[in-house]
Amino acid sequence: MSTRRERGVALITALLVVAVAATAATGMIWREHLAIRRTQNVIARDQAWLYAQAAEAVAIVLLDQDRRNSRVDGLSERWAGILPPIEVGAAEIQLAISDLQGRFNLNALAATGDESTAQAAAQQFRRLLASLHPAYSIGLEAALADWLDADLKPRFPGGAEGDVYSRLDPPYEAANRLMLVPSELRLVAGIDAATYRALGPFVTALPDSAATLNVNTAPPAVLRSLVATTSAQGLEAALALRQKQPWDSVQAFLQALPAATAAAIDPQLLGVASEYFLVHARVRLDRARLSLYSVVHRPRPQQAPIRVIYRSLARP
Repeated sequence: MSTRRERGVALITALLVVAVAATAATGMIWREHLAIRRTQNVIARDQAWLYAQAAEAVAIVLLDQDRRNSRVDGLSERWAGILPPIEVGAAEIQLAISDLQGRFNLNALAATGDESTAQAAAQQFRRLLASLHPAYSIGLEAALADWLDADLKPRFPGGAEGDVYSRLDPPYEAANRLMLVPSELRLVAGIDAATYRALGPFVTALPDSAATLNVNTAPPAVLRSLVATTSAQGLEAALALRQKQPWDSVQAFLQALPAATAAAIDPQLLGVASEYFLVHARVRLDRARLSLYSVVHRPRPQQAPIRVIYRSLARP
């Protein structure tokens, strides 16, 4: 009996050793598998980043070619919109270019130059907001102007400076400078998530507060915000004309409008060519997904270099 008992104990011990060894080996294999997958993901992510930068370079080439061949920018040009996807090996690359000067420039509300221009921008912002989100159309232009201007005195009514933001949880200060990205709008007093979602596709934050609005690429809502609703006759017909051919001058745009509507628009705020563009490159490679957003400055003089002034993996 003793020998049988010893053999049984030895067998159980051997089985336990095998079980422990098998568990340890399984754990080692699993950790190795995870390490391999992690390495593959890192490599794919790095490759996707390089592909996105290559797509950005293609966009710059397209914009440079357009600058050399045309003195106006319109929605029918080669660079505009979403380009057909490109497959490079296992990667699929999607490139989209949009004209930022077709959007309302939030920084135009900064009184860095002509005060009357800033006031006109505030009125346009109010009309744009009222058309997109009427429940939030009162006073927000004053809070936005206070966020941008250098002084600490709140405007009335609706203004907001440090005394408002310091009481928030968590507290912060008003920027008192030009916006760097339009998503900064979400920090301005009174701008909630619903308001920002309504405004997002129609606004931008350009480093030049005096940048003109391109009437060839501006969405209908932005063009309508140039004048009061009662003075907007003829804008729809002008938009139909734009679909056929972009205007070659601001004067041509104004001539396409009824005299009363054209008289209500300040031509100095408008243009038919653009210098600032948003390049969005999307890359899919194996399990990696990457979006790169680049703000490109393309000066109109052909000898001036085209520069990327902002990059982000999130929509600016």
